[in-house]
Amino acid sequence: MHRYFLTLLLIFFLSGCALYASTSGQVALKEDSKIADVRFSDRDRALIEDYYRKPASLHKVSGSVKFVIGNALPSGIKGEPLPRDLERRLPSLPAPYVRLKIDQDIVLVDKTTRVVMDVMRVDG
Repeated sequence: MHRYFLTLLLIFFLSGCALYASTSGQVALKEDSKIADVRFSDRDRALIEDYYRKPASLHKVSGSVKFVIGNALPSGIKGEPLPRDLERRLPSLPAPYVRLKIDQDIVLVDKTTRVVMDVMRVDG
């Protein structure tokens, strides 16, 4: 009886740890002995912000979709690839990840599952 109870208790605690790890804000993928940390670095953010920087009079305001990291892109939402000259300045991403410009957001997405890995706002 005690073994059964301890086993259930152990399963309960382990499932809670797995849930916390999957929702803790950082998306890291583990494949065999490799770990891919897929998100925008500070350098990526600076390059992207500099690329899209415009004078205040040229900023456009539009209703942007709110993206949730870890959730799939809403259906019907399609983005545009970043310009080639910007992509060349950024580090390459592991397959199957892509950076997309959607409205005023740059979204890092798994192109096979459409899961959002990271999001940043730009004013251009």
